[in-house]
Amino acid sequence: AGIMERLQRLATFDQYAAYIQDYLRRHLTEGEMGQCRLSAAVENAKRIIDEQYSEDLNLRCVAMQVHLNANYFSELFKKETGMNFIDYLTRKRIAEAKKRLVRSNKSIYQIGAEVGYSEPVSFNRIFKKKCGVTPSQYRKLAE
Repeated sequence: AGIMERLQRLATFDQYAAYIQDYLRRHLTEGEMGQCRLSAAVENAKRIIDEQYSEDLNLRCVAMQVHLNANYFSELFKKETGMNFIDYLTRKRIAEAKKRLVRSNKSIYQIGAEVGYSEPVSFNRIFKKKCGVTPSQYRKLAE
């Protein structure tokens, strides 16, 4: 059966996307695959994260906004950025938190909430893991 007949037998978008991805892997060289990247989707996703980092973002939500299957989007995002989605989002949130800790007198809780962490314990834990100090220690060191 030809490619069009095979595509017509696929029932869902996910099956269709998986088939196309597999087809490209089998028929293109690695160099050609690199030229076929959907970097516009990843650039759009990065823009969405940069603009909406304070909201309740997740991989599936952003994948839908860039019109890609979540699994494929996850692989593509990691391939093109060198980090997974949650690491990119966390890095953005922590960078924004650092700026706010230095530039404002708002509470640690408020800053955590403003950058997307509704739970203060999560914000403190993640901040310390990424920066080596707690948000309050970071603020004191920056004075």
